[in-house]
Amino acid sequence: MKKIREYLGLIILVLVVLIFAFWWYEWRPSHYVKACHLWSLDRTEAVSGYRKDVDYFLNKCLRENGIYYREYRSS
Repeated sequence: MKKIREYLGLIILVLVVLIFAFWWYEWRPSHYVKACHLWSLDRTEAVSGYRKDVDYFLNKCLRENGIYYREYRSS
């Protein structure tokens, strides 16, 4: 029990870093991909209605939010 108390600050720091890393690399990009996909569908419907424009608007939105596009492109 005494050893755990000695390393309590280090344990908390490691947990905070792991939680932040999960949020930054997993949750945040998936949230932006969902939001950008919905935005691109609405934008395409308002502008032209062509399917190829969805990819253009999706790419534009993801780049504006700092997410690399090719990772999320479905083939």
